[in-house]
Amino acid sequence: MALRILREMAPSRSRLWAPSDPGASTDACNVQHGAAGVLAVLVRAAQLHEQVGLADSVRTAADWIDERLDAVPRLLPGLYYDRSGTAWALWDAAAFLDDPALQVRAVDLAGRLPIADWGNPDIAHGLAGAGLAYLHLWHSAGLDSARPDGLRQRGRRGRGGTDAEPGCAHRLRRRLVAGRPGQDAGEPSLQHWCSGASGIGTFLIRLWHVTGTAAC
Repeated sequence: MALRILREMAPSRSRLWAPSDPGASTDACNVQHGAAGVLAVLVRAAQLHEQVGLADSVRTAADWIDERLDAVPRLLPGLYYDRSGTAWALWDAAAFLDDPALQVRAVDLAGRLPIADWGNPDIAHGLAGAGLAYLHLWHSAGLDSARPDGLRQRGRRGRGGTDAEPGCAHRLRRRLVAGRPGQDAGEPSLQHWCSGASGIGTFLIRLWHVTGTAAC
């Protein structure tokens, strides 16, 4: 599978890997249909195996995404379809590549996500996804003051006052619990992982695990 992924990578095209038909119109740098999801797989594979070409492919994919961080009309916060997952994958790739400058740019991307006025609470397209990404970046940087430059300050300067640290996650937790609407008769089911309560619950459990704050 890894060899096929390497063979099909096309850095000169508008999408690094050809998507399935439903994903052709989505963000080329997202996790669900874009380069970030494949980058995450390549990073994990390169961590576990010394296969020829894997480390180089991580660099190629990370650079490809890095060059397109602002190549969308609007940054959106979802983990799968939007840019929270992109920031997460880019951060992990930068850590693997030992590239502090790329880590800072990943944090900068996370800090610019528009969570303050974002109404969707789910994990795939909304606030719970952004919360998981913030927790991952903060936890990966270490739970003390030895964090990469900009992890705290850049997030506070981001649009919507976003912190790429637990403070942001706490505020998201309050919004998710207070603002989650009930399910009326005839509405779609809200229990799903992708667009429902299961994904939101996963974020709250992760918040408790990382910060020690009891989830509601």
